[in-house]
Amino acid sequence: MSEVNVNLEWVLTIARVESLHAEFEELEKNAIPITLNAQDVTRVDTAVLQLLVALFRSQSARDLEVAWLGVSDEFRASAKLLGLQTALKLTEDAC
Repeated sequence: MSEVNVNLEWVLTIARVESLHAEFEELEKNAIPITLNAQDVTRVDTAVLQLLVALFRSQSARDLEVAWLGVSDEFRASAKLLGLQTALKLTEDAC
């Protein structure tokens, strides 16, 4: 089974939610693991974090993994502020 890598943009605002949602829906149809790269993210809105939580839950329900290739300090801080570290699998040892 292969996997797909998704590089998240530097700025993830609500304006990107619709297109990200469409991209994630298409990836979910393929039923393969997803690796996210958020190492270059400098700003992330709550709406995008909520979408990512939904992605993690959806993939988990299908016994498929979502993993992190890299996570910026800014992304991690935003997730922590909203209490989403566990839902997004952002443990201390995650990238």
